[in-house]
Amino acid sequence: MKVRLSHWAVLLCAAVMIGCNDGGKTATDQSSYAGNNDEPLTEAQAQERLIDLFNKISSDMEQIKGLEQQMDGASTDGVTPTEIQIDIQTLQAELDARRAEVEALKAQLSKSGRENTRLLTMIQNLESQIKANETTIADLTNQLSEANVRIESLSGTVDELNQTVENVTNELGQAKEENATMQQQNAELDEQANRCYYVIGSSSELKKHNVTQGGFLKKTKVKGDYVDNSYFTAADRRALTHIPTHSKKAKVLSSQPVDSYSITDDASGNKVVNILNPTRFWGTMNYLVIQVD
Repeated sequence: MKVRLSHWAVLLCAAVMIGCNDGGKTATDQSSYAGNNDEPLTEAQAQERLIDLFNKISSDMEQIKGLEQQMDGASTDGVTPTEIQIDIQTLQAELDARRAEVEALKAQLSKSGRENTRLLTMIQNLESQIKANETTIADLTNQLSEANVRIESLSGTVDELNQTVENVTNELGQAKEENATMQQQNAELDEQANRCYYVIGSSSELKKHNVTQGGFLKKTKVKGDYVDNSYFTAADRRALTHIPTHSKKAKVLSSQPVDSYSITDDASGNKVVNILNPTRFWGTMNYLVIQVD
């Protein structure tokens, strides 16, 4: 959809030659033909009006070519569809003005009573070119409308994709939160499963807190139902391997297997309970009672 200019250039040259053959009469002041359209025109004025219209329509054609290039994507000016629409509307208004000028020129020539074949032929060509330009503008308008439909369709697709991405992101975020909650719950369960308790105290202290019973003539025994866990120290059996007693004497009163631990001295001569086999050591109970007197 390209506007052809070759025959147009020939007609423009012919118009210029008419003006030259008239002995320079085409240099008439603008007011001689821009005034009352009811006044008859001289041949020189008609020629000047024709040349002026040729120049205007030539400018319109160049603008149309520029719009075609923008619609074909050949322009790199970053023109938006809205700007192209405004340019098309402006050009359509200019073409309407050109057609009105041609009609006015034809009316004035008719009133002059002259039958100038050359002038009439040029006017007819002007009308043909205006019609061709209007057809091109209509085609560009249709193309722009179709492009806008495609843009709206793409925008809708992009919106749908964005919504899908948002939904997936939300689902992933929710899944992450659920996974984090589950991991936290698993960690808490794991901690509870591996939690153990130990206490270090003298004979009187252990009895006072209802940890042991008996004594004197009866053998000291550890109670199996502890209710005052605040008296015990909580620990993780996976990490608890050595328990310093800070005492010169120490013995294990609870029922841990004797081969699962040892009691040694530290550098200061104080006793240390060493857990050798955590699985066996804590296999019978989660409470360790150490007496230090």
